[in-house]
Amino acid sequence: MRTRNIAAVAGAMGVVGGSLTLLGPAASARTVSIGDGAANAVIAQCSNAGASQSTAFIPGCSYIYLKPVGSAPGYTLIASAGDVTWNSGTVTSSALAFPASGQTWPKLSGLIANATNETTPDDITGTVDPATGAVVVNLRVNSKLAVGPLSCTLTGTVTLTSDGTESLGGSAKGAPYNPATGAFAVVSTTPAALSATGSACAVLKGQYDLDAGMGWYLTGSMGLPGGVTPTPAPSTPTPTPTPTPTPVDRKVQKPIKALNLPKAIADSGQTRIVRVPVRTNANQNATVRVTGTPIAAQATGEVRTFRTFRRDGALWVDLSGTQATRVTVRIRAPRTTTYQPYRMVKVYRTRTAG
Repeated sequence: MRTRNIAAVAGAMGVVGGSLTLLGPAASARTVSIGDGAANAVIAQCSNAGASQSTAFIPGCSYIYLKPVGSAPGYTLIASAGDVTWNSGTVTSSALAFPASGQTWPKLSGLIANATNETTPDDITGTVDPATGAVVVNLRVNSKLAVGPLSCTLTGTVTLTSDGTESLGGSAKGAPYNPATGAFAVVSTTPAALSATGSACAVLKGQYDLDAGMGWYLTGSMGLPGGVTPTPAPSTPTPTPTPTPTPVDRKVQKPIKALNLPKAIADSGQTRIVRVPVRTNANQNATVRVTGTPIAAQATGEVRTFRTFRRDGALWVDLSGTQATRVTVRIRAPRTTTYQPYRMVKVYRTRTAG
């Protein structure tokens, strides 16, 4: 039984480093203005009814794919436990840098047989070219799967592109970077070749065709300084040309006061999360959202174990302690004419009290 369950979660892989190349939209449609400043990227959370794996492609959900030999699920939703974020990045003369210290790759837990997957971030670098909307991402794969004392680490490299279809799972399609919204999607048109080490790897090879490699699909958004300058469509020449708007070099948006989020949340009872409202230097209030999800499946009719409330100018959570819970804190503020969007995500895990 343990052998089957380890193999069933072999898809849960992660990224620890690589390079990122972003190319602006086609010159015939628009011109992207990229300035020097802060940069960030978010692979948004995508829930699959609380599951981290699937036997079928779910549109809009980022995944990695291993080809099953039997009935093991091929798709692992890498952002099922929360947003994958690359914060504290910079862009300087078209060169991108996302330090490991600013990255968040949520640990996948509560998988089949309570298996887990952990990813250790590493620095990501790249470039931005305003000539086209194509996106190219080069990543190093390094992921450790564990069920009890058994583990298997898969390593390799992969190139993702916005032009094409993910070749192994065969469903997800790439999409070019949209500087107006930040949206992009990249896929592996050639699967990542894998190297497997660890006591559980022989078991994984019995359930997955690791020689076929690993497929990737990432969809999310990027925040880069600058703006979009529309290019007028060809028309009859006029005596006075249409002036080109001046690109906006947006500043980094952040809370005016320190958030002072708790280091941990009490397994049972009340915990103060953050003082509200959260005011940013863009002269607006950020939206604060706190959600709680049971880590293990709940029985039908079980009483809710998580609630939020406000007291003394702060947002609090209250847990009964009868259920291990994943608590996710999201703080976001929209982009303004002079400031970039602000996003912050932090995930806590509690245990059953007593």
